[in-house]
Formats: sequence, structure tokens, C-alpha cells
Amino acid sequence: MKRNIFKFLTLTILISLLGGVFFIGSVEAKSELTLEISKECDIKYSGDSCIAQLNLTNNTGKVLNGEAFLHIDYQGIYSNNEPRNFNGQGIRASFSPNDENWLNFSDGWENGTTTVSGFNIAKGDSQPKLKIETAPNLCPGEYTFTLELKGEKYIAPPVVIGRAGGYITTTVPPTTTATPTN
Repeated sequence: MKRNIFKFLTLTILISLLGGVFFIGSVEAKSELTLEISKECDIKYSGDSCIAQLNLTNNTGKVLNGEAFLHIDYQGIYSNNEPRNFNGQGIRASFSPNDENWLNFSDGWENGTTTVSGFNIAKGDSQPKLKIETAPNLCPGEYTFTLELKGEKYIAPPVVIGRAGGYITTTVPPTTTATPTN
């Protein structure tokens, strides 16, 4: 009888401890920013535009001052056998933390990254959007867009929000050869 009571108490304590660990882990998981993509931005040709739709969760318990970083990884044409550096030319981006207004990213690209700040990250869930527009003369190549959000000391891990081809569409009229008639 004592042995069964001891087993029961030991099992109860073990379950309580494990439950406490899971509870603490779930509390820690909720004390951060999370950013997910619900719709990617996909650009096939120069001059295209698209809007990525995001799911942002702020479980910090307070409204945060936001800052967004857009990084573009560019792999494209070469000049004198050297890869061309991406300076942001030909790509504009805007961020909407809510459906009320759009904020333009800065034109100051540094190592393929531009920023926008001065917005709030509300508590709970929101559905921000990121709009990317490309110029008709966008340099051909492969572009990968990555977004990262910061709110004070909280950082949402970077996520790939889309890709672009940047290929220029040109129409070439068909050539015909006239055959002489006798």
C-alpha cells in the first residue's frame, strides 16, 4: 500500500514538473514577435508589381515602436567578369502596418538593405502588407526579398517574402523572306 502511494506521489510530482516546464515554455514562446507569410510577392518581369500579405503577432503585451528592414539578395549580370553590386535602383517598396496608410522604404540602400520606421506594432495579431514595384528597366537577374521587423528590443526573425526575375519582355517582329515570282 505504501509502495503504491509512493508511486502515485512520485508520478504526480513528475507530471506537475513537466506541466510547469511546458507552461513556462509556452509563456516564453508568447513573449516575442512572430512574422509569417500568407501570400508571397512574385515578380516575373521588369515593370511588374506585387503585394505580399503577412501575419504579424505581437505577444509582448505592449504596443511597440516598429522598424522594418527589407533586404534584397541579387544575383545577376556581370560587368567585366565581376558581379554587379545591387544599389536598389529599379525597385521601390512600401510597407503598410495596417490598411490605413503606406510607408515608403528609404532610398538609401546599404549592402542591399533599406529601412522604414516610425510606425507602431499593435498588440495581438495584424495583417500588414508589403508592396514591391519594379521599373521597366530593372536589371535582369534573380532577386530574393527578405523582410525583418524590430520593435524596441524584440525582433521577428527574417522571412523571405518573395522573389523576382527582372527579365525584360521584348517583342521581336517575325522576319519573312520574300520569294520572287516569275
